[in-house]
Amino acid sequence: MKHIATLCTITLLLAACGKQQPQFTLQGNTGSGEDTLYIYGVDDRYQKIDTVVTGDDGEFLYTLPTDTVLPLTLIMGDTLLPVYAEPGTEATLAVSNSRWHIEGGAVQALHDSIVSKLDSIGELSKQYMVIDSFIKHHPYSDVNIYILWRYFVESDEARGSIAKHRIGMMGGTLQDNSYVSSIKKIVSAKQQNIQHRSAPDFNLKALDGSTLQRADYKEKYLLMTFWASWDSASTKHMHKLKELEDMASTSGFDMINISLDYDTAAWKQAIKSDSLPGSHVCDGRMWESSIAKEFTINRLPFSILINPYMRIEQFNVTPEWIIANVDSLTGSYQNKLNKKSAGQKGKKVKSSKQIKPKEEPKKEHDKRLTLPRPRPGMKSNDKNQQVQETPK
Repeated sequence: MKHIATLCTITLLLAACGKQQPQFTLQGNTGSGEDTLYIYGVDDRYQKIDTVVTGDDGEFLYTLPTDTVLPLTLIMGDTLLPVYAEPGTEATLAVSNSRWHIEGGAVQALHDSIVSKLDSIGELSKQYMVIDSFIKHHPYSDVNIYILWRYFVESDEARGSIAKHRIGMMGGTLQDNSYVSSIKKIVSAKQQNIQHRSAPDFNLKALDGSTLQRADYKEKYLLMTFWASWDSASTKHMHKLKELEDMASTSGFDMINISLDYDTAAWKQAIKSDSLPGSHVCDGRMWESSIAKEFTINRLPFSILINPYMRIEQFNVTPEWIIANVDSLTGSYQNKLNKKSAGQKGKKVKSSKQIKPKEEPKKEHDKRLTLPRPRPGMKSNDKNQQVQETPK
C-alpha cells in the first residue's frame, strides 16, 4: 500500500509540473528592422512595461503567460493600439487601408466590431445610443475601458456627467477597476473648470540632477509640456517651442518638459540632438508617471501654462499661442508688480508726513521666552523580447 501511495503522489506531482500556464502570443512585421515596440498593461492586472525588439526584417514574436484576459496597449512608433491578451490565443499585427490593427481573439473581435460601428457614425448622440446598447449587453467587457477613454476622455465634446452615467451602467467589478477609477478622476477634472484652478503640487528630479518644485516657480510663468521622443507629433511640438529658448529661464518665464518615454537613452539623445530648451524630466514610467496622472494627461503632446499665482492660466495650450502671448503676459505681470511696489512706497511717504510716530515709553524688555513658530516639516527568455519591470 505504501508503494502504491508513493507512486500516486509522484504521478500527481509530475502531472502538476507538466501542466503549463496558457499563454497569449502576438506576432507580426512592422515593415522595418530593429524597431523597438512597447507593450504595457492598462490597469493593475499587469503592471509592467515590456520591450520587444524586431529582427532585421521587421518580424517579431511576443509571448505572455496568462490565465485571464489582460487589456494591454502596444506602442509602435507614434501608433497606439489596444491589445487584448486572451489565454491560448495567437494574435497578429496586421495593416489594411494604411491602418494598423490586431487580429485574433474573441475580445479583440468584439472591440473591432464596436469601434468600426462607432467610427461609421458621425453624429455624437447616435454614437451614445450605440455605446449604451453595447454596455447594456456587455457590462463586464474590458472593451468598455477603451470606449470610455476614446469617446469620453479624449473627446473634447463629451461632458463629464455623460461619462459618469456610462460608468454607472457597467458591472460592479469593472467599476472597481483601477483604470476606470483613474478615468473617474480625469472625468471629474473635466467636469470642473480646470482652467484657473490651483496647479497640483509637484516634486520632480530633473536630468541635470536638480529637484524641481512648484514653489520654485512662484512669481513666474511656467510652461509644463508633456511629450515623448517616440511620438512624432510631440517632437514637432517641441521644435516649435524652441522659439522660446531666449525667454526660457528668464526672470518672468520658465519651462519644464516632462517626457513619457520608457527608453531614457532615446529621450536623452532627442534632447541633445534637438537642443531642446528648459528643464527636462523623465521617470521611465510612460503613462504611469505620477505627474502625468496628477495633471490628468490623456494625450500627447500636451502643454499647460501656469501663472505666477500658481494657478492654471491655459490648459492644452499650443506653441503658437504661447509665442504670441508670452511677452504680453510676462510684461503685464511685471507692471502689476511695479505698481504694487510704487503704491507701497507712496503710502509710506504719505504717512510719514501726516503722523509723527510716538516715542515708546521707556520700559524693561519682556523677558518671556519666545518659542519659534512650528514649521511643517517599477528578462525575457526570448531573444527577440526584452521584458523589464516598471522602474520604481
